Amino acid sequence: MEENRNRRWLIIGFFLLIGLLFVGFIYTAVVGPRSMQSQQRLEGAVSSYENKMRVRSDEKTVILSLGQVISVGKIIMIYRGFEDDRINVDVIIPELDPETAYHHSIHESEAKRGLKLGGQDFELISAGKTKLRLNRIKR
Repeated sequence: MEENRNRRWLIIGFFLLIGLLFVGFIYTAVVGPRSMQSQQRLEGAVSSYENKMRVRSDEKTVILSLGQVISVGKIIMIYRGFEDDRINVDVIIPELDPETAYHHSIHESEAKRGLKLGGQDFELISAGKTKLRLNRIKR
């Protein structure tokens, strides 16, 4: 009887230890020890990327990635993809209504002749499933 009780506590202790180790590994994987230096490098890389994309949008050529929100002049554009020879772009005009996205679905052949989005003129360079390249035409 005494032997069964000792064995039962040994089994309970073993499973408790395994459970605690499992929870510890999961916690470390999710939260993990992060040094300040690695956190600062990550924040620096993100801000550098955002600045590059902002600079690109201020230039003549605008590069939109799928689902990425990018400010182009006084409008905000979101590329929604390329399906059935149609370019799908959402345009937000913050001065008019910052909550409303105006969806544009433009046939590729029409876009090659030029397009107007949010009052700005663009010329299509290329359109793919994940990227859209446009030239801004300033008038």
